[in-house]
Amino acid sequence: MNMDQLRTFVAVADEMSISGAADRLGTTQPVVSRTIKRLEDELKETVIGLEKRDNVITHQQTKLDQAKTDLKDSVLKTRELRAELADRATESVHAEVKIREVETEL
Repeated sequence: MNMDQLRTFVAVADEMSISGAADRLGTTQPVVSRTIKRLEDELKETVIGLEKRDNVITHQQTKLDQAKTDLKDSVLKTRELRAELADRATESVHAEVKIREVETEL
């Protein structure tokens, strides 16, 4: 599964229609349909069922929503860790500068 497939699936789920998703993504209905078909082929399951002309999202939406949430959480955690490491590096540099200042004074 790639980000384009996930983004397209989320758009279809949010819009509850392929045409709405296509408008939202700035593409055409056939492109959205092909992307969803590739996702279904990859997952070996139907992710969107058609019922009385309305698109109905199956249980796969929950799995993909969880994957989206996990991805967002990972990105946020990575940003936090990066900031923490930057702070530690800055503290280390400041400590080294202070040690050199003390050595110079001696």
